[in-house]
Amino acid sequence: SLFSVAGLLPTSRVSGSVTIPANSHVHPNWVFSKPGSYTVQIRQSATLKSGGTASARATLRFNVGPGAAGVTGGHFDLGSQLKGSTLKASLKDDRKQPAAWVGPGSLSFALGDAARVAAPAGIDFVAPQGSNVWMVPSTQIPGVPWIGANTMHPSLKNTTGPVTWTLESVSGPGNVAVFTSGNFGQIVGQRWFHSTASTPTPGQKPSQPQGAKPGQP
Repeated sequence: SLFSVAGLLPTSRVSGSVTIPANSHVHPNWVFSKPGSYTVQIRQSATLKSGGTASARATLRFNVGPGAAGVTGGHFDLGSQLKGSTLKASLKDDRKQPAAWVGPGSLSFALGDAARVAAPAGIDFVAPQGSNVWMVPSTQIPGVPWIGANTMHPSLKNTTGPVTWTLESVSGPGNVAVFTSGNFGQIVGQRWFHSTASTPTPGQKPSQPQGAKPGQP
C-alpha cells in the first residue's frame, strides 16, 4: 500500500513561518511531490490583549495518490480559537451549515487523481518541472478538499488579532510546500512552508516533534 511505511519512517527538514493578519481568510496552495501518507504539524501563536502569548499545535493529515482515502471535497479553514487564555487549533468544516469547528487531526484529506498535475515551472524547490505533484490549489476544484487559513473566530477578539504559524514537522515520503499564488502570472507569491523529505539510515530512530510521546504523532 502507498499508505503504509515499511521499516523506516520518512522524516523531513522543515522551514517556514507566516503571520496571518487579523480577521483574514486566505487560501494558499498545498503541494506534495510523492504519493503516500503525510502528517503536517504547525505551531500557532497569538498575543493576548491581557499580555503574554498563547500557542497551540495543529496536526493535519493527508493521503496522497491513487486510492487515497479520506475527505475528497468541501471547504475547510485551519484556524484558532481562544478559550480563556488557552489557544486551541481548530478546523472550520463548511460542508454543512452552520459550519462546525472540529479538531484538525480528526479528518484525513484525500488527494487523488483530481489533485494530480504536472509541476509547473517555478516550483523546483518542491518538484522538477513536468513531474507529477498533488496539489490543493488556491482556487476550488471538484474532487479536491479546499483548505484555507482563517483568523476570524470571534474568540480571537481577546488577542491582538494576528496569528503566527510555524511549520514544526512533516512526516511523509516526499517534499511539501505551502505558498500563495503570485501576481501577473507568477506561480509563487509568498512562500509559507517548505519541507524536504529524507530517510533515516538503518538503526536511526526517527525524530519526534517536541512534546510528543513515543508512539504518538
